[in-house]
Amino acid sequence: KATKNVNSTTVAVIDTPGLFDPSFTIEEMVSRIKLCIPHSSPGPHVFLLVLEPGRFTKEDRDTVDIFLKIFGEDAKFVAGNPDLMALFEKFQKRCHVFSNETKDTMQVDQLFEKIHKMISENGGHCYTNEMLEKAEIAIQEEKQRILMENEAQRSKELEDLKIKYDTEALKQAITEL
Repeated sequence: KATKNVNSTTVAVIDTPGLFDPSFTIEEMVSRIKLCIPHSSPGPHVFLLVLEPGRFTKEDRDTVDIFLKIFGEDAKFVAGNPDLMALFEKFQKRCHVFSNETKDTMQVDQLFEKIHKMISENGGHCYTNEMLEKAEIAIQEEKQRILMENEAQRSKELEDLKIKYDTEALKQAITEL
């Protein structure tokens, strides 16, 4: 965690380690994020998902999808790549192009203006552990639904195979008569 006063606003930046590690499951990512939330007491107002504008890999796409599953429609991110335009829709077009290679403070002002607007739209409320737990429950329910669908599909395929086998056995028995 690093804290600094920027534009008369105290900003705490908490890096979520391993968020882009493709070997982590969604549960492991949620667990890591949970560990970071208390460092932003009373809770974070904004999550910034920072992506490299020049490259957007499958792992990046998967991470963004997981980010969306964890934080839902309220997720916002910082990016700057035309290839990401489809994702902008998922994030309600709340994105911000930011270059860390320039000393132009105007882009910092614009970012903070956007953040303050989002905080205002949220009634000043921050993200809480309860919200994260609610997202975890939704993720578990979705996983359970998928498992049930897969099980139903397997059962149907098994039943179809039994019918096919029974039909073939019946045909063979008739032929032998």
